[in-house]
Formats: sequence, C-alpha cells, structure tokens
Amino acid sequence: MKWTDDIDRGAWLRERIPFDGGYATVAGTGWEAYARILHPVRASGEVDGTFVEHEWTWAEAARRRGVGMHPLVGWNTIGRQDGPVEVDGLFLSPGQEGLLEPRLLRHLVGVLEGATSTPDDIAIGVWDGFGLETGTSSEAALAVWSGQNEAEPRAALTDAELWALTERLAEASVAKLLTGNPPQPSQVPLLELPNREYYLAVTTLHELGDLAEHDDDLEMGVNLIWPGDHQWLVASEIDFDSTVVGGSKGLIERIVNHPDLEAFEVHETDHFDVDARTVS
Repeated sequence: MKWTDDIDRGAWLRERIPFDGGYATVAGTGWEAYARILHPVRASGEVDGTFVEHEWTWAEAARRRGVGMHPLVGWNTIGRQDGPVEVDGLFLSPGQEGLLEPRLLRHLVGVLEGATSTPDDIAIGVWDGFGLETGTSSEAALAVWSGQNEAEPRAALTDAELWALTERLAEASVAKLLTGNPPQPSQVPLLELPNREYYLAVTTLHELGDLAEHDDDLEMGVNLIWPGDHQWLVASEIDFDSTVVGGSKGLIERIVNHPDLEAFEVHETDHFDVDARTVS
C-alpha cells in the first residue's frame, strides 16, 4: 500500500455522489443494486463481578429488545444515540460510525475479489478529518487516538511536535500499513467529494485483506474502496453506522447472503434515518 497524489482516480465519483443523506448515494448513484452492512452492536456490563463485552448483531439486539428488523431499521428503534440502553443486565452501544470492523472487512474482501477484473488495482480513500496532517487536524488526531498521549499536553506542543506525535499515533492505525509518512496538505492533494475530502492510497485486495487480518484494533479506517475497473464501490461514511456497497445484483446478493455479514439490500432512493421504524 502507498499514498498517491493521483486524485484523478476518484474523478468518476464526483457526479455520482450527491451526498443527500441517502444510503445509496453515499456509495454512488447508478448501481444495479446496493447492500447495507450493519456495524456490530456492543453489549457490555458487569456479570457476577466481572466486566464482560460482547459483539451482537442488530438482529440479536432487536430480539432482546422486542422490536422488529427491516432493511432500513434505525438505531433509535433498538437503542439510543445519546447513550446506552440496558438489556438483560448489559448496556448496548451502537455500531461504530465510519468504520467497518477488520473482521467484517476480511469477509467483505473475500466477496469483492470475485467481482472485479482488477484485484491488484484498488484505490482507497481515508477521510481527511482523521487528522493525518499538521495544525488543527493534528489536534483532531489526538482526540481520535485518545488515551495514548497523556505524557504530552496538546496545548504545549508546536506544530512540528504535533506532527511528530501524529506520526507516532498513526502507527496504531491504517496509516502504519501504508508506505511513507501520513500525508500533509502541502504534499498530497485531496479527493474532493460533496461534503467530504479524502486522502487516496493504492493497494490490492490481497493487501487490504492483510490489513484487516493483522489489525483488529483500528481506530480509524478505510472510508472508500473501489477497483480500477469501477465494478463496485464500498463506502463507510463517517457519520453512518453501516457500510454501503454499490455494485452488480449478483455481488449484492452474495454480500446479503454471507453468513458472517449482517446485511440487507437497500435501494438508491432509500435514506438514512436513525429513527426509522418501518420500511419507507
């Protein structure tokens, strides 16, 4: 994997991502079909004096809460956005926004490999707000990688020191698997899409699978993935609790039917709604 300044790789996305709050438009308009992959729910609490943490599917959380499931279900139907909900002595937290967990990414990569003629030509987009650069976004990086900077108060650091610290913190993220240091704005242009900007990197599906295989503790992740032949697009929008995939009908069927992915088929006109209770 390596960073790239070839932002023309993403030019085809600009007219296909209007970013109007829809699941499908996050992954680009015009696909034959779309899948919504739900990010796992966290269930944690103290049981018999011991802290436990479990990863549940949304379906399991919904079953225990006595609510129904459907392709557009919103988290507020099951839990709450503003805090955990207690179920059977455990507290439920929503799936992590903007990050498909490495374990699930591994399974997804296995499906994607059969749906492109260019598995060795893969582009990935990393949201610039993760704070890979200097200045104010380095401050954001320190917030993202919280708990790892106790020895160095942020306010006392110069931009140069912040940059050095950001490099070290990035070793715990996707950046450590990319060739070279995390990019700076003066060095690498950003892919500008509606309401979002991304650093781009190039890789292969095999390498992407390795990223997921060897790092189960990513604090930041890959937000966009697409192959050189543009046969599909994977989008983990930073504010969504689900990852959306656009592609062929056959690809989406394989994703939805994968035993290790909790996924539903959605449609181009469907919209994200944390309060969704019934199919719109």
